[in-house]
Amino acid sequence: MKTTVLVVPPMTSEERYGPFHRIMGRGNIRPHLGLLSIGAVLKKAGHQVHLVDGLASQLSPEETAREVLRKSPQVVAITAYSLSVFNAAEIARRVKEASDRVLTVIGGPHLTAIPEETMARFESFDVGVIGEGEVSIAEVVEAADVAELRSIKGLIVRDGERLHLTGSRPLIADLDSVPFPAWELLEGFPRRYPLKRIRYRQYPVGDMCTSRGCPCACTFCDKAVFGSCFRTFSASYVIEAIDRLRELFGVREIMFKDDMIMLKRERLIEICERLLERYWGLTWTCMGRADCVDPELLKLMRKSGCWQISYGIESGNQALLDAVHKSLSLEQTEHALEITREAGISPRAFFILGLPFETEQTIRRTIDFAKRAPLDDINVGLLTPFPGTRMYAEADAHGTFERDWRKMNKFRAVFVPFGLTRETLERYLKRFYFEFYGRPNILMKQMRLLLNRPS
Repeated sequence: MKTTVLVVPPMTSEERYGPFHRIMGRGNIRPHLGLLSIGAVLKKAGHQVHLVDGLASQLSPEETAREVLRKSPQVVAITAYSLSVFNAAEIARRVKEASDRVLTVIGGPHLTAIPEETMARFESFDVGVIGEGEVSIAEVVEAADVAELRSIKGLIVRDGERLHLTGSRPLIADLDSVPFPAWELLEGFPRRYPLKRIRYRQYPVGDMCTSRGCPCACTFCDKAVFGSCFRTFSASYVIEAIDRLRELFGVREIMFKDDMIMLKRERLIEICERLLERYWGLTWTCMGRADCVDPELLKLMRKSGCWQISYGIESGNQALLDAVHKSLSLEQTEHALEITREAGISPRAFFILGLPFETEQTIRRTIDFAKRAPLDDINVGLLTPFPGTRMYAEADAHGTFERDWRKMNKFRAVFVPFGLTRETLERYLKRFYFEFYGRPNILMKQMRLLLNRPS
C-alpha cells in the first residue's frame, strides 16, 4: 500500500480571469471530477489517498507543496490545464527538493495534448499520464521502478535524461466499471466550492459528468483526454451516484458537466423518469446542443427538475460557424432557444469572440444576435487555441498567435485574427457583457434568479 496525494494546483483570480479578475473575484470553484474518480480507483485498490485542492483552499504553490508533504506521500499526482501547468511544476519541484524519492506524476488535458514538450520543459515531473487516468495511475502507483513504469501503457516516463512514450492505452469501454467519485476526499465540501448565486436554485450543488467523448469536429475544442468516441455511464449508475451525493452531503442540485448529455436521448429520458420516480425534489442544470432537443424531451427535463440549459452558440455569423466546423445552423439554434424557453427552462449560451475571419462587423452581429435571442444568461470568452485542438495547429494561418500557456484563460487575446487587434477584441469582450446585462429585462431576470424565484 502506498500513500498518494492528488493535487489541484492553485491559481490566483488574476491568472484565471485576466483583466476581469476584480469583477469575478474567486469565481466559480468546482470539485475536480477527474481526480475524484482516480482517487476512488486508488482507494478501491487499497492505497491511502489524500487530495489537496490548492485552488479551493486559495493557497500559493509553496503552501500547496507544504500541505502535500504533510501527508508523507510516496506518489504525488497533479492535474493541470495549460493555464495551471506552471504552478503544477512548481509544486512538483518543491516536493522533489524535499524528498527525491517521491514520484511526481502529471496528468490532464495539457500533458495529454503535448506530452513530450511538457515533460521536456518541466523536469520536476517524473511521469506523465496520457489520456484517461484511472487505469494508468493505478498501475503507476503499484510500479516498483522505472523499468516497470516503462511497461505501462499510456505514459511518458523520464529515465535520466531520456523520455519514453510507452504506447497508447485504450479508452475505458465500460464506464460503469469505474467506482463512484471519491467525494469524501474533498475537505470542506460543499462549503469550500462556491458558485455565483445566479448559477443555482438550490444548495448544496454537486457536479457530475455522465458521459465521455465527443463525436463533433469543432476546431476549437480539445478532445485529447476522452477522445471522439462517445461513451456513457448507465442511467442506473447516474441515479445511484446522485443518491450518494444526497445522503453524504445533502446535495439538492446537480450540475451536469457533460458536453453531450443529450446525445443518447433514450438514456436521458430514463434518467429524467428515474428522478421523477424518487420525488427527490432535485433541481439540475446541463449543457445542450441545439440539434438534440425537442419540445417533448424539454418538457420531461423541466418536469424532472431541469431549470437551465447552456448552449454552445459561439457566434451569430453562419460563415464563422462553418469555418470552425460547428455543424449547426443559426436557425437550429434560435429554434432550440425558443422551445427551451417555452418549456419553462432558462436558456443560457456560450459565445466566442475572435474566431477565424472575425471582423468588427461580425462581432457586432454576434452581440445583436445574443440580445434579440431568448437568452437569460451568457458566458463570453475569446478564442483560445489550446494545445490539443485543431485550432492550435492552424492558428498561424488565420491570425497572430501568442503561444504563452500562462495567458490561456479565454479573457486575454492570445489569438488575434488578421484585420483585428488585441485591444479591439478585449474591448468588445467587455462591451458584449455590458450591452447584454445592461438591459432592464435582463437585470430583472437576474434579480429573480438571485432571489431564487422562477422566471
